[in-house]
Amino acid sequence: MRTKQVYKDYFIRKFSNFCRRYRLRTPVRNIIITLHAYDIIPKNAIGLDLFGRHGLWHTWDLAEICEHIEMWEIDPFYANHAKKFIPKANVQTGDSIDAVKNSKLLRNDYNIILVDNPNGPFADDQYCEHFDLFPELLNHLAAKAVLIINLTNDINAMNARDHYPNEFMDKWLERREEFYGKEMSKGESIVDYMNIYKQKFNEWNWKVNECFFSARHEFVGYLVLEIEKSY
Repeated sequence: MRTKQVYKDYFIRKFSNFCRRYRLRTPVRNIIITLHAYDIIPKNAIGLDLFGRHGLWHTWDLAEICEHIEMWEIDPFYANHAKKFIPKANVQTGDSIDAVKNSKLLRNDYNIILVDNPNGPFADDQYCEHFDLFPELLNHLAAKAVLIINLTNDINAMNARDHYPNEFMDKWLERREEFYGKEMSKGESIVDYMNIYKQKFNEWNWKVNECFFSARHEFVGYLVLEIEKSY
């Protein structure tokens, strides 16, 4: 069943590539176009995709602009498919958050990083969204880098659609309160989120040069930041 789904995703990817000539684009392709417009595509891009799955959804697009790309996937089934679909990528099988925290990544000079994290708590509630990657992820970056981070900006709207169990939602709210503060845990404006991330990166001795949000739908999108190390 999973193999069937993987090849369904493969044909969707091939179709989306065909549609690019008609200006129909994937979410990451749209971000790359915007990065070009801002003139902040890293030169000699060294990419890192921390939640790659089989590589067809997002790594494929990121790999096109990278001289080197490393992809992490915890499930060997999907990682093995990624090795076939994205031969350019150095695919690592394992827990990417543990790899960040314990310096298991292959490099420390990544300058474009994709964090397409799951929504809510995962890995038996060990992690939540991208919160557990910071600030350790910053130790692995070049002095200037672009971060593309999956952001759930309204968990009430998401819950209204997906009807999560109460226990799941309680844990999710708890983790969001820890990271954002109580007033932001359920969702506010994108500008408010941007300001929180700017403040956090400043506390971690990085400054945010550019920041924009690329929506996927009304309650999830990608927060894109160009950050630079403060000395």
